[in-house]
Amino acid sequence: MDAGVDPVSGTESLHYAYMQTLESNPGIPTEVIRQAYFICLTQATKSIDITTPYFVPESDIIMALKAAVARGVRVRLLVPRHVTPKIVGPASRTYYGELIETGVQIYMYEKDILHAKVMIIDEEMAGVGSANYDMRSFRLNFEVIELLYSADVGRELTEQFERDLLDSVPLQMEELIQRSYPERLIEQTARLFSPLL
Repeated sequence: MDAGVDPVSGTESLHYAYMQTLESNPGIPTEVIRQAYFICLTQATKSIDITTPYFVPESDIIMALKAAVARGVRVRLLVPRHVTPKIVGPASRTYYGELIETGVQIYMYEKDILHAKVMIIDEEMAGVGSANYDMRSFRLNFEVIELLYSADVGRELTEQFERDLLDSVPLQMEELIQRSYPERLIEQTARLFSPLL
């Protein structure tokens, strides 16, 4: 902290936090944020914690999460029970079954609104910003994220993730299996629109 500058009340200063700013927009054809997320997921050795309101990922993200579990990484996904716009929730649910089958732990946030977009890797680095895990964020929207390389930040965000889990319930495979035929039909129809969500 610089001399003569008082820290904001109630906060603790961090010693070091290396940061990397990434952006995506329709004029950037390389999908920088998606590539960064993918690389982070494939480099995890202990844990992956993701909080996102919209989870309509492309196949490479799904494969990265499955591969992480296969190599012994604990993967937890925190998503809202109730999603706006309404079509996103049914589309998201079509991905949950295959992830649960491979060992991804999915938690449904029950309290109010969940709008955080956070990824924590091994409690040592984190991605925080405006991008969701969906095709619009990766390809169409104007988005920005910060990659923070700091165990202090990683621990603090993990603690918040754990607090959010207290207001969440684990999604069980039985809940997905018990969905009615009309629910499944709506979900599969919604998934067809994934590139637009």
